[in-house]
Amino acid sequence: MMISLCYNQNLERLIVTVCEARGLRLPERCKTLDSFVRIIFMRENKVVKTKKTIVCKNSCDPKYNESFHFKMSQNSVNLCSITLQIIQA
Repeated sequence: MMISLCYNQNLERLIVTVCEARGLRLPERCKTLDSFVRIIFMRENKVVKTKKTIVCKNSCDPKYNESFHFKMSQNSVNLCSITLQIIQA
């Protein structure tokens, strides 16, 4: 999966851009693959916010090209984490 992470200090925002994925495997007995990416933003291992991309249909090489903004103070940068999951729709 190709992603981009950028932290804007002035706005205190983390920008997560989900670009694309390549070579996703088709599940057994499936002829097509519809997928989306779930982004889970956590602070001190507690879920703060969950967002998701639109569903990309019929592709093992989906291009999502979506950006998501999360508020994050400079003091909490070391306490925060994100998890990205590719989910079959």
